[in-house]
Amino acid sequence: MSQQIKNKVARLHGLHKLLQQNVVTLLEIQQYYKQEGLQKSMRQIHRDLHEVMLLLAPTEQMASHYVGKTKYYQIHRDTPLDKAVEFSEAVHLQTNFYVPKWNDIDLTQLQLIKDAIKTGHVIQIGKLKNDETGDNFSFTTKQIQLIPVSIITHRNSYFVGGYNTKEKVVVFYSIRQLVNLKTLPLKCTPASYQKMVQLELNARFGITKNINSEQYTIRIEVANVVSEFLQNHNWHPSQQFIKKRGKTTLLLNCGINRELMGWLLQWMYNIKIIEPPALKSYFEKTLQEITAVHTAKKTLVYRNIFNSERV
Repeated sequence: MSQQIKNKVARLHGLHKLLQQNVVTLLEIQQYYKQEGLQKSMRQIHRDLHEVMLLLAPTEQMASHYVGKTKYYQIHRDTPLDKAVEFSEAVHLQTNFYVPKWNDIDLTQLQLIKDAIKTGHVIQIGKLKNDETGDNFSFTTKQIQLIPVSIITHRNSYFVGGYNTKEKVVVFYSIRQLVNLKTLPLKCTPASYQKMVQLELNARFGITKNINSEQYTIRIEVANVVSEFLQNHNWHPSQQFIKKRGKTTLLLNCGINRELMGWLLQWMYNIKIIEPPALKSYFEKTLQEITAVHTAKKTLVYRNIFNSERV
């Protein structure tokens, strides 16, 4: 990582912390930068505000409001309802949707990873099973040495985010993909990779690997009833909803991956992709693949059309 990129990441993390703790204007952000020895134009500050959304945690949202003609910015943090309000066991029911079936091996591996992060040790993965995130699309059976950095909770499942020392890339694996996991006597500094892991996670929609390194401006027109539901949930740190002339548009800034496609298909005929063209092409290709399987034109086997730019 070049010094220029390191400086930029440090600047964005500083802005992220400022917005977590304060309600600020553009002028106040500029003054904060000056205190840090940085001279930044208003145009650059606007770009920083856009890019800092890549650092937002799943429970955070960028918020803004006007007082008169002055615009204020702040990062809001959501509190789960069941933690804000106490429920008794008699009235609190739960569906089985996305509730994983854990076993003792899963719990042991999760504890091993937590300990490795805490003590700063590299872990070795004997083999990976299947491909839950796209980071094992080639179904490699080789041993992997990983600097474990974070435990990520996604759809009620646990994933490890870390740095693949051989491929020199950030990867995410489900806990249940890991076979013959062990801690190596190799020291590492997980904290120094935290920014890289957070940036990569926020560049993805969910946790699935993107088709490339590009971040797309995504515009989705959403039917009004569905838009109300979507606005009441967090999907991605960059999400914004714009209502104009009776139409609601969802704006996202992230990569394209199969998790995004599955999410769009969930809303069936109540959404319409406006841009980018690449997402439209993948959407059409996915519908063609679905039709081909259901009309017996293709044998039902596992396939992933999102592992590279193929559309």
